[in-house]
Amino acid sequence: MLDTGSAISALSVMDLGGFVDYARFDKKREPAIGVGGSLECYLIHNARLFLLPTRKRWLEVKRFDSMCYFPLLLTN
Repeated sequence: MLDTGSAISALSVMDLGGFVDYARFDKKREPAIGVGGSLECYLIHNARLFLLPTRKRWLEVKRFDSMCYFPLLLTN
């Protein structure tokens, strides 16, 4: 699930299917704050969200100026 209406949308390592080399991403100056607390994140600039429907044609759903990427796997 991706909250496209929040102040900044976020993706985790699990959302992207595994490790992503985020060494060149900009670190967000202030932590991302949510209901469960706050975390440091890295910014992905000019992100685009696509869906691949059954017709096998990419459908662009939304563009983001920036998104947060959480490189750590969060567990309960």
